[in-house]
Amino acid sequence: MPNLNYPAILKGTAITICLSLLLSAVAGLIYHLSPLSEQTLPWSTILIIFISVFSGAFLAGREASSNGLFHGLAVGLLLFLISWLVVLLFLAGPLANIILLEKLLLCTASGALGGAVGVGFGS
Repeated sequence: MPNLNYPAILKGTAITICLSLLLSAVAGLIYHLSPLSEQTLPWSTILIIFISVFSGAFLAGREASSNGLFHGLAVGLLLFLISWLVVLLFLAGPLANIILLEKLLLCTASGALGGAVGVGFGS
């Protein structure tokens, strides 16, 4: 098991959550104020998740300055778990397993990529 920098992972996850909320609010305003079709919403969601997780994982990898892949994966997995728990708390009914799998793959892939790139920019 690699030596993980847990404060870096938590900071990266906090950045990811804040950035997700900010980008979601901006997307909401864009969809509300523009004639943009809601059919593009799934693509916007993918972009928001990718940018948020990549950024948080990048910062975690940069701060840890080693094992960026693992730090990025940890950030991606934490965001996935937190968002999954929020969905379970507020949405009634069954969840589509394929959608969960897609979000898990998106979070882990963008997290791993961000963490690996972030180590290259480490101190």
